[in-house]
Amino acid sequence: MTTGPPDPDATTQPQPVAPTLPSPAVRAATISPFISLALACVVGIIAGTLWRQLLPFLIAGGITSLIACVMLIAGRSRGARCWGVLALSCSMAAWTVVREEFTSANDVRRFLSNNSQLVQLSGTVDGVPFLSAPAIGGLAQFSYKPPGTLFFLDVDSILVDGVMQPSSGKLLAKVAEADHELRAGDRIQAAGWLRTIEGPVNPGERDYRQFLADRGVYGRLSMGGRENYSLIGRSSVTAALPLASRWLSDAAAQSLRVGMTPDAGRIALLDALILGRWSSDLSEVDDSFRQVGLAHILSISGTHLTILLAVVWFAARLVSRRPNRACIAVLLVLGLYLVLVPPQVPLTRAGIMAATFAVGFASGRRVRGIDMLALAGVIVLVWRPNDLFNAGCQLSFVGVAALLLFARPVGRWIWAEPSLPDTEMTRQQLVARTVADYTAANVVAASLSLPLVAYHFGVVAPLAVLLSMIVLPLVTGVLALGFLKVIVGLMLPSLAALLAWPLERITDAMIRFTSDAAHWPAASVQLAEPPSLVWTLAAVAVLVALFAGLFARRKLALASAVSISAIWLFWPHAPSLIAAHLAPVEHQPAVTINMFDVGDGSCFLVRLTADPRTPAQTIMFDCGSMQYLDIGKRSIAPGLAALRVSRIDTLFISHADMDHYCGIPELIDQVSVSRIVLTPQFLDEAAEYPRGPAALLLLRIRERHIPILKAEAGWHEFAGGADLELLWPRENFRTRRANDASMVLSIRAAGRRVLLSGDVQQESIPLLLAAHDLRADVADLPHHGSFVESSPAWYRAVSPRFVLQSSGPARLLADHWNALIDPQTTRLITDRTGMVDLVITRSGDISCSTFKPDTGTSR
Repeated sequence: MTTGPPDPDATTQPQPVAPTLPSPAVRAATISPFISLALACVVGIIAGTLWRQLLPFLIAGGITSLIACVMLIAGRSRGARCWGVLALSCSMAAWTVVREEFTSANDVRRFLSNNSQLVQLSGTVDGVPFLSAPAIGGLAQFSYKPPGTLFFLDVDSILVDGVMQPSSGKLLAKVAEADHELRAGDRIQAAGWLRTIEGPVNPGERDYRQFLADRGVYGRLSMGGRENYSLIGRSSVTAALPLASRWLSDAAAQSLRVGMTPDAGRIALLDALILGRWSSDLSEVDDSFRQVGLAHILSISGTHLTILLAVVWFAARLVSRRPNRACIAVLLVLGLYLVLVPPQVPLTRAGIMAATFAVGFASGRRVRGIDMLALAGVIVLVWRPNDLFNAGCQLSFVGVAALLLFARPVGRWIWAEPSLPDTEMTRQQLVARTVADYTAANVVAASLSLPLVAYHFGVVAPLAVLLSMIVLPLVTGVLALGFLKVIVGLMLPSLAALLAWPLERITDAMIRFTSDAAHWPAASVQLAEPPSLVWTLAAVAVLVALFAGLFARRKLALASAVSISAIWLFWPHAPSLIAAHLAPVEHQPAVTINMFDVGDGSCFLVRLTADPRTPAQTIMFDCGSMQYLDIGKRSIAPGLAALRVSRIDTLFISHADMDHYCGIPELIDQVSVSRIVLTPQFLDEAAEYPRGPAALLLLRIRERHIPILKAEAGWHEFAGGADLELLWPRENFRTRRANDASMVLSIRAAGRRVLLSGDVQQESIPLLLAAHDLRADVADLPHHGSFVESSPAWYRAVSPRFVLQSSGPARLLADHWNALIDPQTTRLITDRTGMVDLVITRSGDISCSTFKPDTGTSR
């Protein structure tokens, strides 16, 4: 076979690139000194976390350092580098042990416990104090609580054995009153209740403990009023920077508002996006962003800095074609921005990353982005070793690394354009190239983030890629216009007013789109439990191999890897599902009760599956809290999602006290409720006080077209194989106290009886005892454990094997039930255990578990 001479046109015309994923990403990740340092730090931190022994790591670090020096002197540079990396790993392991295990003798953490204790201490106000909203939620207008004052307190001394001793550490201090006089740098002496910051107490709740730990805060100090602390000094030097930052932030906020129409939600969103300021007005928007997997957009972090600094970069390049000058402009804007917004660990972490990139490119040398990222990682890990296990840190570095390594190859795979420089492309080709690169960046970042989000938060957002592609241009527009408006407004307010209209339109479009998307099917999937660490690492490895092109000609291997990962993800749930269907009938649940931890309040979820021949029924008895008027959104709805409950067939409201129903307005917005059962006394309360909370709740229920059933003593129904009966109140019963008109609900199934008593008290208990046989296997203590004259008679009549108590710590300060309840009776108190899960099988066996171990101490 012969070949002719080469066609000259074939060498000059551009050739299309084959649409397969190439492997330059793998070559880009070639091990460099910076990457070696970063990997050494990671290995050392993991070793220090798994084996918390300081001395062996110090010895190993000293020996390996000595060997590295000897080999360097001997001219064996490769061996010296290897031993040096090993020495760095040992040093990081030792440093991790020191940071995480060793605290100074006077560290305030040594005085923290799960049980609140009265202390006296002194310290300096760190940062500018701010007022907290008195209450949020659908019924917040009926809250009797005043706004509080929150601030961070750097502790310098604490009273021990009657003597003030030096101490150190940071606390979150809260005063139950508004104080407009307290300011940054004030040194105060305070007395209050000190305790650790508690983590989630119900499934699905946010972990505020981790949020504050990221800021170096591990305890909180609660003070009843301004009389609990006194000013003992003012440090103008200490306060200078925070006050200047606050003044600049206030001026920026005022500039942002120039010319804008008042709208609390929109202003709150702009404050959060641009200035890092949060308020209760943002809660509804925040929920929408979280449901669709875009919560990171509302928290100032790497995303915001990337957008902001990219805009600055391109603007600087229009003015000057020298990259190093553009990098200097980026550094200046970065420094100003870090002063403008409140100090936050995620923002500081993102600032380190951005500054490292800017300094590297400003040096004028050819540097690789992946090397700068590795150097930033080393700096962050030396600063805070435990950030290696932090979700925000992992998402930031994994996301940026994915973009640096895989965005370009994936973009070329999506659209393989002719091999021409950008200056020689047609307009259509440039548009296609931009769309392909933008799509690739979202696909790569969202895909590699998915396993990490599932691991840390137990949520999978299948639509996150699509939604982020739509929302990010809107966010970019909001940030660009917002920052421009702030800068212009500080100099020419009248000119800044011209930017108000476009900024409002883009912001409103983003809010509307996200709110609508939150109601799309499969916008987010709440996993019953997060996947394992092994699955997470395996899923990340499969995605890295996919984007690196290792599956380019191995489609069967790709399909197998994806299938195994999906099966592996849901496999932990399979045993329980299989057991529920294949277990002997007598071992299957007949009644499942979840008592939510709502503080002083009440919320019981009861799932009835006693008879497999009848449809299962889900009922809820009350949904309220005295401490948290937004408990429906804060705890109940996320908990139901974690329990995989999407529908409530019947919702009972025991009586007209807000701590039993304040969470319902938010609950019925997020969960389908088929009907609501009310007492005649509740309806009378709403009619008598048309401007009261009960009337407002009825209005919200009717607006959502939920049927209302009026029921009194004698009401009876068979549901889910269980016999439901209301024992109280009678229709004609009238009392001055709403508590005594509370529902008492009896549930009979599998030969067992559950009694839910609401808040019945001294007037109603004797009438109940005279009218009914109250013997039950499971019962909740009336009125959250309040003790009245008839309480002993009630307990003897009920004689329960399991006692449930939904209460906060105040009810346990004088606990008369402790002496009354039989030692053989199991008493479960939400203040100590978090959510309680109690199961009655079809054979009548009863078992229980709790969300957290019973510490025996009060919060």
